[in-house]
Amino acid sequence: MGAYTKYYILIILPLLILAWSEWIGFEEMQVIGFLLLGVWVTGIPHGGLDHLVAKKSAQDLNQPFSILSFLVKYLGRMVIFGLIWLISPVLGLLGFICLSALHFGEIDLQYFKWPHQTLYRVFAFAYGVSILGGLFLTHLEEVNTILHQFPFVHGWDTLYRFLVSHEGVIEAMGITTILIGLLWLGAITNQWKAAQHSISILLVWWLILWRLPLLMGFAVYFCCWHAILTFMELKNFMGFSWIQLSKKAIPFSLIALVGIFALIGIFWYFNHPELLWPVLFIGIALLTAPHGEVMDFLFLRRRVEN
Repeated sequence: MGAYTKYYILIILPLLILAWSEWIGFEEMQVIGFLLLGVWVTGIPHGGLDHLVAKKSAQDLNQPFSILSFLVKYLGRMVIFGLIWLISPVLGLLGFICLSALHFGEIDLQYFKWPHQTLYRVFAFAYGVSILGGLFLTHLEEVNTILHQFPFVHGWDTLYRFLVSHEGVIEAMGITTILIGLLWLGAITNQWKAAQHSISILLVWWLILWRLPLLMGFAVYFCCWHAILTFMELKNFMGFSWIQLSKKAIPFSLIALVGIFALIGIFWYFNHPELLWPVLFIGIALLTAPHGEVMDFLFLRRRVEN
């Protein structure tokens, strides 16, 4: 199997979903069901191995590891991020988008060898922004509807009007910048095949995210692409079989899922069902901060040349 074969095999499912959407279409409940199922099956579980990743990383560096210390730090970061959401939902949302962009870019560009940490993070972040931008900017009306369910997200209406008025210019500038940047990266690092592959996959994803409904596009990218690529990388790193990997991800995945649905249940009990999506979204966001840090350390050590 070639270095990029798995990506072209994995992209088949999103393309089939796109074809179904174009020719048959999805009803709203089908989209919601697919999103919830995806989060349950791959979305949350792909972060359920963080404690084992941290343990192996520490062992490889001959450093001590304590599961108690890990959990305290992990939950501590979730609490801090939760307080940020509580104090300033706008800052929490921006932080979540930035962390997600960096994390998505790290996974999608994992086949590059990076000569410097700064270059690695800049391109990982830019690539992730191009994915999220391709999703959000082509579905501004849906984004607007969802964000109006979030309490106290001040200033969005003004930004929304600006984005709608300049959508084409922003998209053109973003597309041009990331494509030129990837070509430049291929030139300075002599990794032309990696650059060509990243551009090809990015163009396909822009098409998929443009044509699919917002929530379906996010679900397909996050659950059918990002999470599975992460599992593949962790399988290689940990040396587990697929069955072992799945079993070891179950305990912490169940804890995370119970926590998220407990939050949803609380708001539902107090007669605020309209907050279901914001709470689910924030629950995933709280898990993103410590998970992203664990994976950032892993990719920084494995992909950046010393």
